[in-house]
Amino acid sequence: MGNNKFHMNAIITDLSLSNDYCFVYVFTHEFDNDNKRSDEIFILAKRKNCKIHFLLSDRGSNLQQRATKIRAIEQMAFETLGMKVNIPNNNLYSIIKLITYTLNTHSIPILLINPVSSNSNLFSFHIDSSVEAIQFVINIKLECQFLTKFDIKNLFISPDQSQMNFLFNFDDQHVKIGQWQFQANSSLIKSFEITLNTSIHFEHSFNILNTNLSHPGLYPIDTEPIKGSQLYSFIRILKYISQEIIFYELEFIDASNNLLQQYKLIKQNKLIYISKIVIPSIDFFIKIKGKNNRNELIERLYSHKIIPRTLELNVIVDGKSSSYIQSGQKAKVKFTLINHNPNTLTVDVKITQTLPIFDIILNKNKFILNSNEIQTNCFELKASNKLTLIDSSIRYINCC
Repeated sequence: MGNNKFHMNAIITDLSLSNDYCFVYVFTHEFDNDNKRSDEIFILAKRKNCKIHFLLSDRGSNLQQRATKIRAIEQMAFETLGMKVNIPNNNLYSIIKLITYTLNTHSIPILLINPVSSNSNLFSFHIDSSVEAIQFVINIKLECQFLTKFDIKNLFISPDQSQMNFLFNFDDQHVKIGQWQFQANSSLIKSFEITLNTSIHFEHSFNILNTNLSHPGLYPIDTEPIKGSQLYSFIRILKYISQEIIFYELEFIDASNNLLQQYKLIKQNKLIYISKIVIPSIDFFIKIKGKNNRNELIERLYSHKIIPRTLELNVIVDGKSSSYIQSGQKAKVKFTLINHNPNTLTVDVKITQTLPIFDIILNKNKFILNSNEIQTNCFELKASNKLTLIDSSIRYINCC
């Protein structure tokens, strides 16, 4: 943006003329205190899903002036999921490298903690060399809003920071690869999110193995999975760098980052992995782990929270079976099971009564239903009283 001063009006003009999902690059070495329209920029950028990246020359104001004036730029980059990068001596190679990289980077969560449980929790995550920036969003409890930036600073073990919401940018002079730790005190912090700007992420789907079709194989389900069901996790790696990466582990974690289940990933090709899994009974997130050819640990979290469903099974009792029967006589009662789920179910059936007035005979209590299959079965009632009415008491059928 020119070679004089940074003006909010110029960014607003560029955003207004740009298409949706655009990238705005601001080149500048001077900063003006024209911050009154920053909120307008945030709203416009979010509405158009645009990212604003700042490339800052090391010429211009002295260090103290830059530190004061740069806060608005950092906040704007943070709010729009963009980056702020220092370009030494207007280095053209660095500028081209940044533009190429930002076109292929995505904001990927690494920790989504809500709520923060217990009195104090130490959370850790790993940074690899593909990460260009880290975003922190910390939700301080309402009664703790009096905290100063120096109080917030004490919440961190690594890195050393002093703001609630902030953005770390990495360049060749400041690379932090390895484990990062964040101390979240539940008496102060309600929840927090940590997001990576990286060129490595993944797509995930739950699949069923269907062997009854002319082309057997894995087929994705189009609904949330059922608690306790056996499925296959299908993972496609998306990367825009030349690094060789091998992912080896799949984890299901809860909203407090506690490990629920752990599975080995089976590599199909360079970008495709599968794993046979069992769906947990609570909401969960999906995390994968791997290493690149530099032996750096790579962790990625799937941004979509999985909310498993309970079993969807209709049970219909044939009302036409109702009649009067004499003591010792038997009556057959039909019932129908309908599997509305995308996967095969094994159903255990148990007949219960509101009052113990019948002897119940169920010759088969385990049924296997394919997806969307309907099965009609029956059980027998033997009257234990002199004259008994088969009424709604026999309509209570438990399936699990």
